[in-house]
Amino acid sequence: ITSTISGNHTHGNGARGGGISSHGETLTIQYSTIEGNKTSGVNAYGGGIHTRQAETFIHSSTISGTAVTEDSSIGGGIYALRQATISHTTITDKRAVSSGGGIAGALRGRPLLSHSIVSGNWSTPNDSPARADDISAGATGIETGYSLLGVVDGTITETPDTVNYFGVDPLLGP
Repeated sequence: ITSTISGNHTHGNGARGGGISSHGETLTIQYSTIEGNKTSGVNAYGGGIHTRQAETFIHSSTISGTAVTEDSSIGGGIYALRQATISHTTITDKRAVSSGGGIAGALRGRPLLSHSIVSGNWSTPNDSPARADDISAGATGIETGYSLLGVVDGTITETPDTVNYFGVDPLLGP
C-alpha cells in the first residue's frame, strides 16, 4: 500500500484495525502515512494497523495519532500476531488503554525493527495516569538495529554490529 489512511474508526467488542485490518498472507506498506485512526471497544486491537495471519512489512512510512480505547485494548499503532518487519518508519503519538502504545503483539514471530523511531507513545492501564509505553514486545521479544526507541516492555535483542538509542527524545513535537 502506498497512500494516506486517515480519520477512520472501527468500534465494537473485539474491534480490529482502525486504519488497516489484514487477515491475509502478506501485508506490505510503503511510503505511506497512517494517521488519526481509532479502534474502540472492549478488547480492541490495532488503532492504526491490525494483522492476524499476515506477515507484515512496513517501509518508509509514518504511523501517528492513532488510538485504541476502552478496557483491555492493545496496540495503539500496530498490533501484529505474526512476523512484523519495520524499517525506516516513524511510529509516534499513539495511545493504548492496556499496553503497547506504539507496537504490541507478535505472538508467533519476533518483530524486526531497523532504522526506525518508536517514541512518544503512551498507555493508561487500569485507568492510571498516562505512562510512556512505546513497545510491548510480548513473549518473543523484539530485534532492533539502528533505531531510536523510547520505553520498551519486554526483551530487546540488538542486531550485531549496530547502534540503537534508548530513552532519547527524538524531538518530533512542535
